[in-house]
Amino acid sequence: MKHARQIISKQQLLTLFPENFEQSFADIQRDYYLKESESSVIFYPEVPLSVARITEQLLGAWPTLTVTWHASLSSTNTVMKEQIQTGVLSNNEPHLLITDAQTAGRGRLGRSFISDSYNGLYMSLFIPFKLTTGDLPPFTLIAAAALTQALKSLDNFDIKIKWVNDLYLNRKKVAGILTETTTDYETNQINGVIVGTGINISAFPEQIPTELRDKMGTLFEPGKETITREQLINAYLTQFSLLLNDKTKQYYPIYCDHSLILGKDISFHKDGQTITGQAVKIFEDGRLLVTLPDLSTITLLAGEISLQSY
Repeated sequence: MKHARQIISKQQLLTLFPENFEQSFADIQRDYYLKESESSVIFYPEVPLSVARITEQLLGAWPTLTVTWHASLSSTNTVMKEQIQTGVLSNNEPHLLITDAQTAGRGRLGRSFISDSYNGLYMSLFIPFKLTTGDLPPFTLIAAAALTQALKSLDNFDIKIKWVNDLYLNRKKVAGILTETTTDYETNQINGVIVGTGINISAFPEQIPTELRDKMGTLFEPGKETITREQLINAYLTQFSLLLNDKTKQYYPIYCDHSLILGKDISFHKDGQTITGQAVKIFEDGRLLVTLPDLSTITLLAGEISLQSY
């Protein structure tokens, strides 16, 4: 525990466990995460994720949910989408796909993001919906509000939401949400929605690329985590179910109350130009109303925005 999340040479391990080294090492590997190379290891004190426990914990909120875990995947959204569209997974029941690491994690607008082993939580939730696009609930807003509430309930995090899908803590991005629809090949109709979520739980500074250190944050410093990934999954998806099924649309005031941009000057690109304005309203369906310098308004459906001063 004293050396948790630090690189330890195997020579140093021999001094820590002078007797019965092989058995001690095997016991640690069985009960905890170890990232091992030829000459060193990194010890992660969190116990491995349990599909059975997660399924049981979510039984009340998602009674028919199927949970799958992999040590590493290219991208949970990519794999989930392929499995739904090819019939590997049923499009009539919800599914949750979790991985410890992604080799090709995707964000909005095709961006990649850092998703190393054990530094975060990476998962995709498939929700069956046989509706037209106009009838779909604003899943991204609901997910962002649910994750904000979950983090607040677990450790009173002061989360801010940057329109439309990023969560910030202490002025740095700690989570992102990517929502995609799936379609039936035969009917070309939407048959479900995939909500992908990536959360940066902890990382050493050297694990974050230099160009991202001013932008990427984590919930905790390594070794100071107060919650487990299983607790976060349970709290997040329980809140998600509550807000998704709430006819009073409680996701909306939660989302707006935690907005990072409302009332602030922003800039965005449109028709090859950079336009500035003030973010004045987020609608229930996720559209953003912006007042321009000439007092006219424009409504953004999606896209990247930048805060002028933050």
